[in-house]
Amino acid sequence: MRDAEEQAQQDTTVEDFRDFMARADGRHGEFTPERIWNMDETRLYWDMPPTRTIHYKNGGRVVVQTSKYSKAGFSVVLTCAKDGSMLPPLIIFKGSTKGTLIKTVPAAVRAACGDSVRVCFRPEAGMNEQVMLNEYHSLAKDQAGDRDILLVMDALNAHRTDAVKELYEKSKLHLCIIPAGHTSLLQHCSYCCYELL
Repeated sequence: MRDAEEQAQQDTTVEDFRDFMARADGRHGEFTPERIWNMDETRLYWDMPPTRTIHYKNGGRVVVQTSKYSKAGFSVVLTCAKDGSMLPPLIIFKGSTKGTLIKTVPAAVRAACGDSVRVCFRPEAGMNEQVMLNEYHSLAKDQAGDRDILLVMDALNAHRTDAVKELYEKSKLHLCIIPAGHTSLLQHCSYCCYELL
């Protein structure tokens, strides 16, 4: 019985969110497709050793070699609009803003990816409130200009702090948080685009 109640609640939440997005998507005037953005971040690793091996049955030990970088990684923040256009990616590296990495990595990334890629360094290579308040806000405002934008994102704590909500609302970046536990149903970037990375 409890599973049926939880499923009904989930169906209602998903339906409510989809109704909200249908009202916002331009058919009712406020946000056109180029002004509805979906943002998400994903973790990538420098060395991604295989998680499966093929070996003869009863063949003994299987040795899988990895490097010291198999756990070291960085985060990539991607944002796309409903019309299919993309904002420049933001890459978050673990490191100090005073270290040697800040002098070499941005230049190497820009040489490989072009000038539109944004790079930042944080003590942890992931999204947090400071990235939302500084680097991502700067990137989003540069792209939005003076237009109102509906910014759809998951329920990560860094996306929902009072400081983030206040700054983004002042900047005409209206946050739309996907209900917790519903990302797989409502944020298709996480399950389509990032699976290719």
